[in-house]
Amino acid sequence: MPESSPSAAELGDLLARVRLLEDDLNIRTTVTRMVGLVDMRDWEQLVTVFTPTVRADWSKLTSEPAGEVTVEALVDGWRRTLTGLTAIQHILGNILVTVTSETDADASAYVHAAQRLDADFASSLWIVAGTYDFHLVRHGGRWLISAATYRPAWGWGNRQIMDLAR
Repeated sequence: MPESSPSAAELGDLLARVRLLEDDLNIRTTVTRMVGLVDMRDWEQLVTVFTPTVRADWSKLTSEPAGEVTVEALVDGWRRTLTGLTAIQHILGNILVTVTSETDADASAYVHAAQRLDADFASSLWIVAGTYDFHLVRHGGRWLISAATYRPAWGWGNRQIMDLAR
C-alpha cells in the first residue's frame, strides 16, 4: 500500500523543528567561535560575533562593573589584557540553548580558561573555571551576542600574570 503524503500541518511542524535545530547549532557555533577567536587573538574577527553594543559582566572576576560597552571597547579591553600572554585556551562545555523568539535566544556554558605567561620569577599559569551566560539576537540572518556574563566558580595558579601581561 502506498504511503500518503505528509499533511501541510506535518510539513509545517517539520520545518519549525528544522529551524529550531539550525538556530541551536548556529548559536552554539557563535559562542564557541567567540572563545576561539579570543584564543587566536583574532581581534578583527572577534567583533563580528557581537552586536554593536554589548552588556558585559565580568564583575565577579574583575574590578570592572557590569555595563553596556561598544563592541570595539570590549574587544580592545581583551586585546590590552591578553596580548602579552604567552598562551590562552578556553574550553566550553555543557552548552545549553533556549530560543525564546524568532529574534532572541539565551545560552549558557561551562568554561575552563587557561592563561600562561612565561615569567622567570613567578608561577606562569592561571586557570579559572566557571559559567558563561549569553543573550543573543538574530541580526541580518545571523545570531550575535548582545550580552555576556561570566561567573567564576574556582581558580588555580597565579592570577597576577594577568597584570604582568599588560
